[in-house]
Amino acid sequence: MRGVGRDGGLPRTPGGGVLAVREDPRVHRRFVRLSARGAGADQQEEQRATDTHRPAPSGTGLWYRSVRARPGNSSARRRRSLGAGEPPGRELLRRDGGSTMDRLRVGVVGLGGNGRAFVRGYELSDLCDLVAVCDLNPVRVDEAAAEVCGGPQKYTDLERMLDSANLDALSVHTPDHLHADPFIAGLQAGCHVLVEKPMGNTIADLERMTAAARASDRKTLVGHILRFNPIYAEVHRRCADGDLGDVFYLEADYFHDLKRQAEPERTNPFIGGVNWWLEHEKVIVGGGAHQFDLLRWYANAHAVEVTGYGNSIAFPEMKHPDCMCAVFKLASGAVAKVGAAYGVVGPRPEWMNLEVYGTKGTVRNAQLITGDHADPTIEDLGVEYSGHPFQPEIAHFLQSIIDDTPTLVDAFEGANSAAATIMACESIEADGKPMAVPYFQR
Repeated sequence: MRGVGRDGGLPRTPGGGVLAVREDPRVHRRFVRLSARGAGADQQEEQRATDTHRPAPSGTGLWYRSVRARPGNSSARRRRSLGAGEPPGRELLRRDGGSTMDRLRVGVVGLGGNGRAFVRGYELSDLCDLVAVCDLNPVRVDEAAAEVCGGPQKYTDLERMLDSANLDALSVHTPDHLHADPFIAGLQAGCHVLVEKPMGNTIADLERMTAAARASDRKTLVGHILRFNPIYAEVHRRCADGDLGDVFYLEADYFHDLKRQAEPERTNPFIGGVNWWLEHEKVIVGGGAHQFDLLRWYANAHAVEVTGYGNSIAFPEMKHPDCMCAVFKLASGAVAKVGAAYGVVGPRPEWMNLEVYGTKGTVRNAQLITGDHADPTIEDLGVEYSGHPFQPEIAHFLQSIIDDTPTLVDAFEGANSAAATIMACESIEADGKPMAVPYFQR
């Protein structure tokens, strides 16, 4: 597995803060500097709660029929160089000081709430042109295309889009259990690929996806968006800098009222007339993967074993338990706990109940606590930020392609976060039987 640097891939400011990523300054001026000072901020809500869990994303078990290896599908052919007869483009600067006149050509597949948010994000970026959108539902395709200036090409078949749209990058936002096929298809077609988290819904999917990533030289990014939130990135910086000492225990929760997902309009005729969310969603995978990814990022360790329990009391319409709690043994020796529930009453817990304990300090309630137990030093880690950092995530993906630099969460990082939560679900549905967690590396 490619390691993450001590700054997690986020550059520093001269004052010691962390710069997230370069991005479109028109739409996200606040996400520039992480300060260790300041008042508590509006809490980050995971993107999945407000975007993916809107009206049912369209999708199918066969997002493409078959994608053959096509001669000539090289990166060079897929990159567009602005030349005679093409509209002038904005010069893209690489961090090494070089420049290119190429704007990346991006396509989006899966146009539910989350996919539409990324359509808007790519449209705002100065690093790319959103040239194609794809969904099995033609109404969603038309609606998404209407939001893009100039009008992207419209598709209801992914193979056709990959054959004809001349893409540099594919952004995958299909339902959770249908991530694998378009991810693999994009890589095989020579595209760089961003895939929404969780990377996959089964270990078999993760094995197929990492095999495809291993066979490709394209960039991959798994959309663990909380790593791009300033407060959670600041906690990582403090862990990586040693401010907490040796981390030995971590916990966080994904607690939410998502009973609206059982509404009849979420039944999707394009994937066999089912509500994929009720049928396939696993709360500790689809929701709790956010939290577990952060915890293992902070501990700089993958899970080796997990055990857990759950129930179907609050939201029994879900096929899998709607309440899950798992304890993970990490390779570092640290212990992590994640709870996930979709039938809670009341507002979501502040800061996701995030707590990190180390031999020199503790993070709790967005504060760093150090010093003597009887007379501790308490430092507020809050920053002014609200909403979802889609733009920083998109900019990081695109800039990594332009600069040929590693992404913050590549396919192997993403697989290791998903694998632990998938095995947690396996343990829960086996009445707490401890499960070994597979480890994915390049």
